[in-house]
Amino acid sequence: MTRRLLRCPVPVLAAAAAGLLAAVLSAVRSPWSGAVFVLLLAGAAWEDGRTGYISDGWSLALAAGGLSRWMTGGSWPDLFAAGLLFLILCVLARCGAAGGGDAPLAGAAALWLPWEGTLLFAWGACVLGGLAGAALLLTKRKRLRDDLPFAPFLCLSGGAAYVWGESLWTAWLSLW
Repeated sequence: MTRRLLRCPVPVLAAAAAGLLAAVLSAVRSPWSGAVFVLLLAGAAWEDGRTGYISDGWSLALAAGGLSRWMTGGSWPDLFAAGLLFLILCVLARCGAAGGGDAPLAGAAALWLPWEGTLLFAWGACVLGGLAGAALLLTKRKRLRDDLPFAPFLCLSGGAAYVWGESLWTAWLSLW
């Protein structure tokens, strides 16, 4: 009897390779780790926009890099914020307000960010998604019951929080 190799989708293999690279780059605090972070988010956003589905490979790859990054310089509040974001999106997915892949993707991406960046990340994704949804409803391109891929908004917001998170947080605090 011959054994068949498990057939693994290409996005999962690509994400696994990128996750390994992200973990290594994060552990050594390479400036290229940010590029890998954004590329992993972009891959998930592309897949979600194209198919309405996010492979677990993207989340696992982000989690590998994020945990490596956290272990080499993160704090407990950073980990708590990532876990809380994951749990909130799990509840929203259970209620039908988010997709099943959004929670692991957001939680894994939040591992790359300080807790302040996680707040900006979540807030930004919700605002961008809400604005896009409102625009699509007003132009009658979508109905209220239609699905809207959320990963593209997570990607945009996550990239912004990673690159400009500290300066955006400082600007926010200066308003008070």
